[in-house]
Amino acid sequence: MTKKELMIKAHKMTKEIKAEYPAVDYKFQLGLCLAYLYENEGEVEMISYTTKNGAKVEIKLEGKLVADLTVNGIEVVKNNKYSHVVFISTFNNTIVLNDSLAYKKLGGKSVIRIEANSEVIKAFKEATQKSIEEMNKKTEEFVKNTKISAEQYNYTFEKHMNDRNS
Repeated sequence: MTKKELMIKAHKMTKEIKAEYPAVDYKFQLGLCLAYLYENEGEVEMISYTTKNGAKVEIKLEGKLVADLTVNGIEVVKNNKYSHVVFISTFNNTIVLNDSLAYKKLGGKSVIRIEANSEVIKAFKEATQKSIEEMNKKTEEFVKNTKISAEQYNYTFEKHMNDRNS
């Protein structure tokens, strides 16, 4: 997304918010919208490809989550908010439909696996790595902000278990 497109989207979002909440400061909200769009830039993009069996697949990932999935023009999932409906398996490089409503739309009677291309797998792995890094940062911050050290924690836990067992 170019900077111009980013700015247009931010203004559109800001106008919608301003219309709903007139007391909002426009410039401040525009800054928030820009920050939000800039942070999420590139995460929401449609990936289109054709499988070896000839199925035309369009998939939109939001982080690690499959938000939208269309197979052969059939909209299987739209605005997905649950990780169990559709997920990506990096073990065998497939997109797994694990919801009866989802696979019935394609005429299936049980779980359906759709071949994923390298671009989908790459995007999924990058999102996974990013979430791991974010979790590590949060863990480090938590450890820094705790009042007791790991050794003190272990000591208190051992003391607790000894007191409990005696």
